[in-house]
Amino acid sequence: MTNILTKNFDITDFFTNDKLDKIAEISVNLSEHSKITDIPLLSEYKTKKDNDFAVVLISPRGDSYPKYAMYNAGLTELNMAFLSAVMSELPEEIIKTAATNLTTAAKNFNLEIPENLQKYASSKFTNRYIDLVEINEKNYVKKLAELQEDSKTEVFALKNRYPITDINSLNKTAKWFSKNYSKLDIDEQQEFIANFTKQAEVLNAKIPTLIDEFNSLDKKAFNEDFKHHLNIRKSYIEDEEESVLDDLWLQKDEIGPYKVAYVLEAIDKELNLDSLYGDRILDPLRSTLSQEKTANIQYNGTTVNQSDLMALKNTDLGPIVGEGIVSELKSDNGLVVFNSLPEPIKDEILELL
Repeated sequence: MTNILTKNFDITDFFTNDKLDKIAEISVNLSEHSKITDIPLLSEYKTKKDNDFAVVLISPRGDSYPKYAMYNAGLTELNMAFLSAVMSELPEEIIKTAATNLTTAAKNFNLEIPENLQKYASSKFTNRYIDLVEINEKNYVKKLAELQEDSKTEVFALKNRYPITDINSLNKTAKWFSKNYSKLDIDEQQEFIANFTKQAEVLNAKIPTLIDEFNSLDKKAFNEDFKHHLNIRKSYIEDEEESVLDDLWLQKDEIGPYKVAYVLEAIDKELNLDSLYGDRILDPLRSTLSQEKTANIQYNGTTVNQSDLMALKNTDLGPIVGEGIVSELKSDNGLVVFNSLPEPIKDEILELL
């Protein structure tokens, strides 16, 4: 059973072994507690007491290996998330002990407990020492074999990440994309959307509004509001930096719509505008490419018609989108304009409907 020690258990293991992508994936939706917490190194473990950890593994040689630090709120939340993510690869004995102690600490820190750890939730700490020779190896080997068999049929949205094998994982991954798509580059967005759409069709599942928007983009036609999206970007940069966007506008026809989106992405990154995606600036693909006109669109479970937009008062729309966009929202192309707006602005408009 000594090979169990080669696995990555907690945030420190993943950091030590340079698994930064996995760290970002697991911790992205956690609270502020985890974002301000320093990740402890293995050398720091030696300065802590065993009671600072959820589990202390004892090797056949008698060496001890503390795992899942829980001596502050941030580390407790992080390590609950990591246990939640890797528990399918661990013996039940370790899962039960780690989860019991982490959830007890979590209650003391008033932290939310991951759904798959709630059945272990406790208000009382348990013995944290686990002798590896006492783990039921037969059960563990069987569990790993089943995991390996399941992994052969598992489907992912992006580079063996973000499972979309069934409806539950598909919906969970869709929610992740809606919050984090702006952190993906164009190639990653396109790979994610293609894989997601294909699997949604296999499972006969509804395509979420945001992914449907990306799917409806015409790679051969420019967004009618492309110039407007360039001007929005200008409002966040210095005057001397605007020329690069002006040059892109002048050369756009020569370059072509789809390639222009990639050029705009590179410019955004160079000017640090990519940090504003989804909030104040629309992503490069939807800023650049046209969308098919529709009679109505679905957004956040609500059907939006052109007549709905036409009925809104200019005085209500103006403070949200700016006077220049009000007339565009009320034009024949209004739904396309609505679709092109950042999510927070669409949410505000939705409240007016």
